Amino acid sequence: FAKAELGGRRGGGSASEDITAASRGLDLYPGSPSILLARADALLRRGWKADNAYALRDVERVLRSEEQGCCADGRPSVAVLSRLAQCLHDLAQDECASLVLKNMVGDRECGEDDAERVERLREAVAGELK
Repeated sequence: FAKAELGGRRGGGSASEDITAASRGLDLYPGSPSILLARADALLRRGWKADNAYALRDVERVLRSEEQGCCADGRPSVAVLSRLAQCLHDLAQDECASLVLKNMVGDRECGEDDAERVERLREAVAGELK
């Protein structure tokens, strides 16, 4: 639903439109991890005051859910963890973001989009911690 409603891909419209679409999707499919992550992405893109805190809330809901998109080893996926680190970084919680990237993401294999996100986050967090 999320990808179809968001123009076939995440980020299909303006961030505000994507937030509205994802929120409507959550009305139909409460707790859907993919829709929660889509809304978190849109909130992070929009960047209004408190959007990063609401994005963190959505990511935490995914982490608490039973169908959190875990990898075969039962750990949360890199996609979820990278969004968690992004939220923490945006909230100036760079030490926590660094710990997520180092201890939870580490050198795990992931898709190209997630690998780029993780690398950008590592650079941004390292820059803030200097």
